[in-house]
Amino acid sequence: MAIESSHHRSGNRPHKLLAGWIITAIVVLLVVIGSAVGWTVAHKNIDNNRNLDAVQDCSAGYLNIDIWAPAGIQDSLTELITAYQ
Repeated sequence: MAIESSHHRSGNRPHKLLAGWIITAIVVLLVVIGSAVGWTVAHKNIDNNRNLDAVQDCSAGYLNIDIWAPAGIQDSLTELITAYQ
């Protein structure tokens, strides 16, 4: 009777370093992050183009408006208008 050595049957199968679900989770995470970055960049470009189009459409130039206000709040209004511009 021959004595067989006890060892696991591995055959010719390669050893798996990571489980399939870990690889899938990493791929999904990278896709979500890539989509979020792409979405953000696309929206910034759209907003920049809208602002540029709005400025180019104004062919009349600057509009000056006279504002009448009591003397006590005139300085506050001037600061507010300057900050808005």
